[in-house]
Amino acid sequence: MSVGMSLRSLATMKRDIPVRGTVVGGTDGDFSFNGDVVDMVRRPPGLVGAASVFALYVHGDSMSPRFESGDLIFINPSRPPTPGCDVVVEMAPKLGETTGPCYVKRLLRRTADKVALRQFNPPPGVKQDFELDRQEIKNIWRVLTAGELLGL
Repeated sequence: MSVGMSLRSLATMKRDIPVRGTVVGGTDGDFSFNGDVVDMVRRPPGLVGAASVFALYVHGDSMSPRFESGDLIFINPSRPPTPGCDVVVEMAPKLGETTGPCYVKRLLRRTADKVALRQFNPPPGVKQDFELDRQEIKNIWRVLTAGELLGL
């Protein structure tokens, strides 16, 4: 006999976490934080009481098999990113633009001037590990794990 969440338990989970769009698992960022909410999803038990939480849909396959296109990921801005965790990187807008692209990657390390990232399934001819200049990055957010979402 399998143990699962009852429909009644699922119904008690509030649908109050905004999905703020799509984050790219590739090199062509097509998502930026513009304030638009594209969906509302249920709050996992580990996020009860957490403020400023949001979710994103993954687009692309550069992080496959960790994240597949269409996967939903959750961000709690109060959880700091650490080396080895998956992150969403929001780039600073370029001159004349109001927002920059966002990507989902694995954080390898940070120095005073660089952020080293990894993608698991890069396109042919693109390196798996690469660096970005810190001055070009607006935000780096930790992608919450299943354990964090469940409150374990």
